[in-house]
Amino acid sequence: MSSRNDKYLALRVGSELKEDFQKFCKNKGYTMSKAVQIYIKYCLENGFTSYNIVETDKYDEDDTLISVSINIDIELRQKFSDACKENDISMSILVRNFMKECAVNNKFPFDKK
Repeated sequence: MSSRNDKYLALRVGSELKEDFQKFCKNKGYTMSKAVQIYIKYCLENGFTSYNIVETDKYDEDDTLISVSINIDIELRQKFSDACKENDISMSILVRNFMKECAVNNKFPFDKK
């Protein structure tokens, strides 16, 4: 039996990053959850690339951290978790890097140029 928590990927992000990513998603016509699900499916199908495995967990000193819950299919979440473990990388770090990449460049990192 699955728990309610299995349906979400919870992570802490800077409040500014959350706002910027939310705006990016809205402009693209997606919810934050849908955008992250697209990213996770891309990673599972294509592997992890150099842009998304930069290991950084640092925040600006004055940034307020907030919790974000991404709604995600239980099976997809488990596959992503397994792939992250195999690659020895945190799911949260990957998703935060994805969010930052989208917000900074105003495009999905895997979009054709």
